[in-house]
Amino acid sequence: MKRLILQGISLALFFLSTSSYDNNYVEEIYKWKRVEYENLPKPANSLVGPYRYYIPENIDIMGMGYHSASGLMLVAVGRLRPGTPATAAAFCAKKYKSGSSPKLWAFPDYETNALRDSDFYNKLNRRKRKAANSQSNSDIDGRHYDQQKLTYQKPETTFLASSEKFRIISVYQMNVDEKCHRVFFVDVGVLDYFLNGTNVIQKPALLVYDLPPDG
Repeated sequence: MKRLILQGISLALFFLSTSSYDNNYVEEIYKWKRVEYENLPKPANSLVGPYRYYIPENIDIMGMGYHSASGLMLVAVGRLRPGTPATAAAFCAKKYKSGSSPKLWAFPDYETNALRDSDFYNKLNRRKRKAANSQSNSDIDGRHYDQQKLTYQKPETTFLASSEKFRIISVYQMNVDEKCHRVFFVDVGVLDYFLNGTNVIQKPALLVYDLPPDG
């Protein structure tokens, strides 16, 4: 059984043997005190909006999914703090030994994971958030809700052509389907920078990517 254990700024992936109580052991596979990305498309100190593009000490790994056929480890890096170049990332597990700290690259690429200056300086988004917070016609459990927004609406399904541009804003978990060779994850579409505020960039979306059937 594989477990993901988060402790402070260190992260480790463990293997736990459960054959018997006396023989249980924990094997450390990967660990990070500082998460690094490779092949960054711009300098780390360049700015995106008011924030530095890459701040290693701000990187928060939230979840992983392993695809054994290709040897890819898919990594979810939630954008809880500024300085995350890519929220969906990966590395080739076969290239790293136990106890090492693999470097990440963007999945599927850095362009798809990129944030823009307009994500932070868009007055229209700020007006929409202000309007949404002020609309409340009912009070449920101490929270205010717009009565019309409580009605169910069927989610939209959109199939994008390869030429269309879309972005991945913030991901918290990877789900790998070994049989179909696909990875599923939800992009929440929101930057949640704690004291720096919450910024709604786009609607949440379920994304599905094909993975190579072999290495």
